[in-house]
Formats: sequence, structure tokens, C-alpha cells
Amino acid sequence: MRPAEDTGPSSGADTSAAASGDEGDEGDVPDTTGLGLPGADTIPARAAGADSLLEMTAGAPSRGPEDAAVVVVEFSDFECPFCARAHDTVERVMRGRPDIRLVYVQFPILALHPGAMLPSEASLEAHRQGKFWEYHDALFKHGPPLERPTLLRLGRQVGLDVKALAKALDAGTHREQVKREIAIGDGLVITGTPTFFINGYRLVGAQPYETFVMVYNLLLRASRRDDLALAAPPIPR
Repeated sequence: MRPAEDTGPSSGADTSAAASGDEGDEGDVPDTTGLGLPGADTIPARAAGADSLLEMTAGAPSRGPEDAAVVVVEFSDFECPFCARAHDTVERVMRGRPDIRLVYVQFPILALHPGAMLPSEASLEAHRQGKFWEYHDALFKHGPPLERPTLLRLGRQVGLDVKALAKALDAGTHREQVKREIAIGDGLVITGTPTFFINGYRLVGAQPYETFVMVYNLLLRASRRDDLALAAPPIPR
């Protein structure tokens, strides 16, 4: 598998490889025209079963109702500029939509952002302290570099126990969890960030607001009428 890369909108990035990957059985790539995605004929989406993906990422930070009709699982990197752009879009999508849940999974691309491991670890300590989303927003607002002094300062600003944060960073308390989440992404052949799975359907890159809303509306309607045509197959184990 080739090294991962930052992924912008489909018009400006090679998302075909990022979506289907260089490994695996092409037979599990569904026809994304069923979702009405723009450019679906050139941007195949490898589907992942929504339920099994939630099982794999159990314990990851999430917001929104547990029984939401539409679940967005985001693989992201705090030092990725396209992830920062997508952050603003996702926040806009979440506003005023009670039937959506967002799950954040760590996928720092260390080949491009060698310092991205530390903010991922820091965010998991914020999660342990019950302030993940406040810290998550502060990290993306600040942007790289996100070195130890900055991480502690931002932690203080959002009300974290900074001594506990410093201790966790020094001890690498959450490093193995970050590595486990990276391994999940590798298993899904994620090669760029951000990568989203929306009810199991892959969407790669900092897509425009309109694309997210279109997919949300389609899947929300499908869930209400129990449309099995849009059900994603299970993730290959």
C-alpha cells in the first residue's frame, strides 16, 4: 500500500486510489451512483458495514445520539490542512440535524506530519477528561505546529487538568490507542485524510457542504423507509 496523503476535494486529488486502495478485493466496491455522488463514475467508494465499523471504533470520541439514523465515522489528522477545512464543513452539517452522530478516529499521517502523533495523544487525554470536542476544536483552530507547549496551553484554555495532560504526554499513555486506530484505518485501506464513512459509505477528502448534505439526506430517507438498496456490506475481516 502506498503512503497516505492529505486529501482535498475530489476535483483536486487522486481519490480513486484513496477510495479503492491498492490492495483488497475490488468486488466489494459498490456502485456509488446509488448515493448520487458527483463524479461517482470516477470515484468508487469502498463500503464498510456501519455496525461493524462502530464495533471496531468503540470507545472513540463521539457526539450526537447513539441511535442516530446517520452515523459519520471520520478518520482524521490534526495537522492535515484538508482535515481542518473539513472540520468547519462537518460542524456546519451537524448544526440543526438531530439525526446525525459523529465518531472521530485518529489517523495521523506521520510520513507527512511527523509531529501529528502528539496532538492525537493529547486529544485522547482530553477525551479521558471529558473535554474531547472542546480540545478538538481548539487544535483545528490553532493549526500546526502543535508541539508540547502549545498542546498544554490549549489544554489550559479549554479547562483540562494540564498536569495530567503533561503526564500523559510524557508517559505516552495514549500512544498505543492511536496506533490501534491507525491500524483500523490501514485495514480499511485508507490512504488519505480526511476519510469519512457515512453509514458505511466511504467519502474521501474535504468535500463541499452540499455533498455531505446530499449524502445525509439520501441515507436519512433510506433509513426511514428501510431501503436495503443503500445498506452497506460488512467489512471484510
